[in-house]
Amino acid sequence: MNNPLPASSKDPDDKMLEPVYVAELAKMRDDVKRCTYIASDSDISVQPYLDALPMMAAGTTIVSTQSSPSNPGAITTLLAAHYKEMVLGLLAVVSLFMVSSIIKKSAPAPAIATAMELNEAPALAADEDMAGEVGEGSAQLDGMELDDDTIKAQQMVEQVSTMVKENPDGAANLVKRWLNRS
Repeated sequence: MNNPLPASSKDPDDKMLEPVYVAELAKMRDDVKRCTYIASDSDISVQPYLDALPMMAAGTTIVSTQSSPSNPGAITTLLAAHYKEMVLGLLAVVSLFMVSSIIKKSAPAPAIATAMELNEAPALAADEDMAGEVGEGSAQLDGMELDDDTIKAQQMVEQVSTMVKENPDGAANLVKRWLNRS
């Protein structure tokens, strides 16, 4: 890097930094024009400012975290500096596990569905009059989620059973039509 400042032991003043300001401001304006597609230099305002970061960094000390034979306590120093945060994090993890175990214990065991035996209904001949007997069931099952197709099928069974009770001949004709379609 080209340094236009003379090498000296004292801090430079504004008069010594003026050539650096002028050169750097021209570079910054050019960079801003390229990034933003601004054509005129008068539309760009770039000014020097006092950077407080080097002054703040001068007062801080750097702690090495690498453990070596010459610095065996670096990790110990790091742990000692952040023990409160580590203890708080450990307590948070322990409380998370405790809450999750309480939730697991309080939740009821999932219901396991048993396999149902499907009895095949006897096929009816086209000339038979009786379609079969329909038993009455509840509208919905307790504790089980049903999809729309299952609910529609249950409603259809209820309607057919009602039709069988009220008009058995019409129900028989309906079953015959269903059988003829398949």
